[in-house]
Amino acid sequence: PAPRRADPAGPRVIRLALLADLHFGEGTPAAAEALRADMLAADPAALLVAGDLTRRARPGEFRAARDFLAGFARPVLVVPGNHDIPRNDLWERFTSPRAAWTEAGLPLADGELVIGDWAVLGLDSVRRAQPH
Repeated sequence: PAPRRADPAGPRVIRLALLADLHFGEGTPAAAEALRADMLAADPAALLVAGDLTRRARPGEFRAARDFLAGFARPVLVVPGNHDIPRNDLWERFTSPRAAWTEAGLPLADGELVIGDWAVLGLDSVRRAQPH
């Protein structure tokens, strides 16, 4: 695609909030609410979450993440992290690694978020097997 050109009227500032490694299942509800308050006070146009919503990819952790993200009245783009696929259940890890994610009703795991003249791409790079 053609490179984006600067607007002759000057740049348009878009405030985005980027969160990563939320690890629901580790923290406290009070910590999540404090983070939500801070994010809302910053008043971003959109919220971007770069992986690891959960600690162990358990259904309750995904529900807590979903409820946290639902508290923002703005677009949200979420991509999974390595903690967001089952760790101990190898069958589920290889056959349906996003089952708990989709059952919780979380937003699209990757995709495009368009805000004005800007597009943010979220790419799911988590692999079921990786050398460690």
